[in-house]
Amino acid sequence: MKTLIIMTILVVSAFAQRNPQIRTCNITGGNFSVLNIQVDKVGHCNYGDASVDTISLMDKVYENKESMAVKQFLDGVTDCRGIIITGFNNVETALICYYNDKSSIRLSTLNAGNNSPANKNLVEALNSQI
Repeated sequence: MKTLIIMTILVVSAFAQRNPQIRTCNITGGNFSVLNIQVDKVGHCNYGDASVDTISLMDKVYENKESMAVKQFLDGVTDCRGIIITGFNNVETALICYYNDKSSIRLSTLNAGNNSPANKNLVEALNSQI
């Protein structure tokens, strides 16, 4: 039984290292999760209660490209200028601001603003260069 548990952990770890969304999230100090939204699933990187979708995170830290979610957040916009949808998994349910370019950010993250202490780690991650 111990061997099975160890093998499972190794397989999951190996997958995480090959998945660029998970790896980028981990490198920037976040925790990866998947949220079910309407008819899709989206990876989100969580920094405490703050979160943004992992594709937006990767675009920003690797190519300095800003998705609509990241641009709105970093520009200090605190109201959702996309659509508000519910994201969920077996651990949590959260309101998400979802934009036309398929980027998303947790609504409470956006509402709190980029100067909020709760969003400090997300701001640092988005401003990092990998």
